[in-house]
Amino acid sequence: MTMRRRFYFVLLVLALILLALPGFAAKAARRVTDRALLRPATA
Repeated sequence: MTMRRRFYFVLLVLALILLALPGFAAKAARRVTDRALLRPATA
């Protein structure tokens, strides 16, 4: 019982991480592109 519960808990955590990764990647990419686009404008 406890082993199955732990297995489902690990699956849930992995699913949440996989769902959150694209958001973090998009936020990081947007930050990098904004910095690259704003640098020539200020300079």
